Amino acid sequence: MKTKTVIAVSRTERFSPHSEARDRAIYENACAELEARGFDVVQVAEDSIGAGRLSSGFYLSMARSNRALEFLRREEERGAVVVNSPSVLITINRFLLAEKFSQAGINVPQTEVMNSVSGPSLNYPFWVKNINPFTRDEHDVAFISSEKDFEAYRQDSASRHDISTIAEEHIEGDLIKFYGVGEGFFYYYYPTSDQSFRGKFNNESVNGAPHNISFDKEELLRLCGRASGVIGLPVYGGDAVIGRDGNIYIVDFNDFPSFGACRKMAAKAIADYIETKYF
Repeated sequence: MKTKTVIAVSRTERFSPHSEARDRAIYENACAELEARGFDVVQVAEDSIGAGRLSSGFYLSMARSNRALEFLRREEERGAVVVNSPSVLITINRFLLAEKFSQAGINVPQTEVMNSVSGPSLNYPFWVKNINPFTRDEHDVAFISSEKDFEAYRQDSASRHDISTIAEEHIEGDLIKFYGVGEGFFYYYYPTSDQSFRGKFNNESVNGAPHNISFDKEELLRLCGRASGVIGLPVYGGDAVIGRDGNIYIVDFNDFPSFGACRKMAAKAIADYIETKYF
């Protein structure tokens, strides 16, 4: 019988802008759920991992720092299982995500690499995003509606020495947030249907209140599951837009989100996934 030991790595607050409490809550809920099932859960802060001789055959990780991911990658190379895989997180970026999704038959906005000097070929409005998928501040994702907006963004980027960004087509339609764990759990909702909702930087407000455009809900589940499998991130979340024609577009995809709208269900699903697949 396998020893039911899990090292749980928390996410440091600099990678949880305006979501510190929510990220901490899903971490604590998942740990508590595992402990209730008889797992020995050793909790480690992201910035502390690798400082001692701690080693395990299994890690549940929310880490995003280069140092923590490199440590976990080495553990993975030694045969440890890490959910989510650091090898994926180290190599992935927003442009590669768009490419891989498109190749897998998943609708994504037109996306191109750019820098702060040359403008994109896209028509206004569009989004400019840091190519790194880990959003840390309001500069990492910007809605550009005009030449004036782009010039202001370009000047601000120059002062911060940003060199790697993407431009992404803006898709008009209903914004949906989705969350998933493996093949056994999926949840979605319309964030802007609730006037009290506030995302990290309120970018959700750009699409406005939903119009309840008809779409195939089973197709949304299939597409998100396919995206998870293509990238190799079993604990995931993101944003989709239902276009005016009913087509579904994946516009953002994240590892280990806060599951704010379904935290208790997600914590149970994470424990189910780990227990069923690995123990």
